[in-house]
Amino acid sequence: MRAYLDNNIFVSIEDKQIDLDILKKLSEKNVDFVYSYAHISELFEAMDNTEVLIKKRINTISVVTDNFYSLPVGDSIEFKKENPQNVIEIFNRYPMVFASLRNSIKNFNPDRERLIQLLGIDKKQINNYTAIEVVRHLNTILEKEILFDFIQMVYSAGTTLHGKICAVFNFLDFLGYWTDKRSNKSNIARANDASHVFFATGCDYFVSDDRRARNKAKVAYELFKINTQVYSFEEFKKNKNL
Repeated sequence: MRAYLDNNIFVSIEDKQIDLDILKKLSEKNVDFVYSYAHISELFEAMDNTEVLIKKRINTISVVTDNFYSLPVGDSIEFKKENPQNVIEIFNRYPMVFASLRNSIKNFNPDRERLIQLLGIDKKQINNYTAIEVVRHLNTILEKEILFDFIQMVYSAGTTLHGKICAVFNFLDFLGYWTDKRSNKSNIARANDASHVFFATGCDYFVSDDRRARNKAKVAYELFKINTQVYSFEEFKKNKNL
C-alpha cells in the first residue's frame, strides 16, 4: 500500500507532534510513504526558508519515505527512488521559471465574496455536505445562474488531471466551500494543496491534517472517480486495513 503524506505531516514530525516510530511501524506493515516535488515547492515558500530548515526537511523526507518519489507521466503517477536533494537542485537550476509561476498564482484574486453572494451560496450549509452533495448542489446553482455546471467549469479550466484538480480547488474556494484563510500566500498554498492531491492519485491514501484540503480532495476524487482514500493522521493510524 502507498500513502501520500501532506506537507503538514512532515512539519508535525519535525515539531515532535507525530511520533516517527508510528510511521516506522506502518512501514513494517508494507505501507510505502511517498513524496513529490510539491513538498519541495512548499519548502521554498516557507517563511523560515533557511539552509538549516532545508537540510532538516531533506532528512525528514528521506527517513520517512526512503526517497520514494512520485512523478507525473501524463495523467498517471509513476514512482522511483530519488533523493530530495536532487529535486531541490532542479528548483535552484531554474529559479526564474518557478518565480514566474508563483507570481501569476499570487496575483489571481477575484472578488470571491461578491460571487458567493450573487449565487446565493450558504457557506455554512455547503461545508456540511458530503463530497457528492457538494457537486450536486453547485451543479444546480450554476446551471440555474450561468447555464453550465460545476463539472463543465472544471473541464474548461484544465486539460490535464493536475490542471483539473487545481481548478476544482480554486472553484470550490471561490464558491465558498471550505474557503482558505486569506493571506498573501493563500493562492500559492491552495495550488500546493491541489498538487499534493494530484500526486496522491497514484496512492491508496492521502493523509493530511488540513481539514480544508481534505474536504476539497474528497470532492476532486469524487468528481474524477479516483479511489484514493482521504484521512487525517489520527484516522489513518487507526485504519484497520493497514
